[in-house]
Amino acid sequence: MSKLKEINRRELLQFLGLAGCNAMLSPLNLLTQSIISGAVTKAYAAEVNLNPRRLLYIQFPGAPARWMFDFFLNPYNSPGFVPNRQAVTKYIESGGRYTDTEYKTVLLKGIQAPWMWQFNLPTPNGGSRPMSDLMDNLLALQGLDSGSDSHDISRASVFTPLGALQSFTALPSDYSNSPIKAASADANNLIFRSKKGFSNISIANSPNLIQTLMDPFTNKTSAAYNNKKSQLKNYLDAATASLTRYAESEHPGAATLAADQKSANELLASALGDVSVYWTNAVAKYTELIRRSLDQTNPLPGLSDLPVGTTATRSNLYRLNLDGTMATNPDLRERLPFNEVGNLARHMALAEYLFVNKLTHSLTIAPGISATTDEHGTGMMVSLLTNTYNWRAYAACLLELITQLKAANVFQDTVIAMIGDFNRSPRNDGFGSDHASRSSSGVFYSGAIQGPLILGKMEANSNPDRAKFGTSSSGSVGKGNGTRDYASLLSSSAALLRVPSPVTAKPSMVAEANGVIVATVEKSTLY
Repeated sequence: MSKLKEINRRELLQFLGLAGCNAMLSPLNLLTQSIISGAVTKAYAAEVNLNPRRLLYIQFPGAPARWMFDFFLNPYNSPGFVPNRQAVTKYIESGGRYTDTEYKTVLLKGIQAPWMWQFNLPTPNGGSRPMSDLMDNLLALQGLDSGSDSHDISRASVFTPLGALQSFTALPSDYSNSPIKAASADANNLIFRSKKGFSNISIANSPNLIQTLMDPFTNKTSAAYNNKKSQLKNYLDAATASLTRYAESEHPGAATLAADQKSANELLASALGDVSVYWTNAVAKYTELIRRSLDQTNPLPGLSDLPVGTTATRSNLYRLNLDGTMATNPDLRERLPFNEVGNLARHMALAEYLFVNKLTHSLTIAPGISATTDEHGTGMMVSLLTNTYNWRAYAACLLELITQLKAANVFQDTVIAMIGDFNRSPRNDGFGSDHASRSSSGVFYSGAIQGPLILGKMEANSNPDRAKFGTSSSGSVGKGNGTRDYASLLSSSAALLRVPSPVTAKPSMVAEANGVIVATVEKSTLY
């Protein structure tokens, strides 16, 4: 077999006669040249047998507690599990009020899931569905070492662990035929390292994220728009002839390249649509899901169906932060007056638009968490309620997004990653948790995942004063590959995305067989 000849973006544009244009960095020209080069990129990917999945990376800067949500401390009921007073999922009743907590799970679809997973989530138009439906496509990789207890360093290591030649977010972009190779909204410490020279479009602080990203497509009447639309036609006409010459060249994919201007025009028509209407409706939909997720008029048994908190003198279990401030609400449920969770509704609306319309292969968002407290000094009574309801809102929006991706027949080729800086090391005094670099995890959703699948060997809690929940092994684990870390996470992400891994030292924890993700390591166990 002859060696494939590489071609980068600059070379391609030069070949097509488009390089050197002063307006190349405008959204219009970015979309134009991406559509043109997309045909070539797609042909190249086919030639080397690459069909990358699309990536939605949801960041959780600050490492909010997740053991009540998707950090599964004891999914397969290991005998070595030792509870901790801060790592809790459910309240305990006394005298008609909730005054204590416990780590309580429910058996759902073969795993011990945190208490909140048994309840229904709101869906559009007043409906509801079991939260456990999310498990059908869930993969969790646990017992990972981020390499640092620093938020910034661990956060950056998710993107590019030591020795990586590509960033996590660039993995699918380098083999993408999407108009927008990569985008991000309000991302923290974003690193985008492409081997092909692609760049990430960053947007933030915009009332309409889609409009900002797709501008000037939203204004279809101005003279400037009509001029740029005419310019676009000239680009496409010129590119069609160039693509014909390119198909006769020796570059990768040339033998199978078929430049389809009709497809390009259809894609442009989608982008040129009235995105303002889509945006308004999508944001309203996700905002309503969040509002209903937080609604206290539909209480959750064991969490919010009774007043939360003692009326007697309060201990550190009710602390809000490290300075010792106490929650004074007679009923802690009063601490949930918020109707939104960070930028969640706007970010989910952006993700739905881009992925349903196949406009990008990589999107990074950091919606944030609302009404949070400092986890270093937060009492278990406050932390459980606040975090549970924040994650409930995330779960409802995630379920709706997945529903839309399935309806558009794109979920099989999509990976949603939910990763924080690291997880928490809970103190057994019930009022605080610290950084836990060796208790990191990554949670993924995809149509290719037949879940729930929780992987990774972890140390049990051997010290009642300082839990080791989810802690990676300090020695050899699994198949003798050493401690699993963020390089292992990156290799596993590459396998999920169907692209080559940029690191070789740590193999993937999963593989794909006949279109289905399978484990290459042990299920999550405590030892």
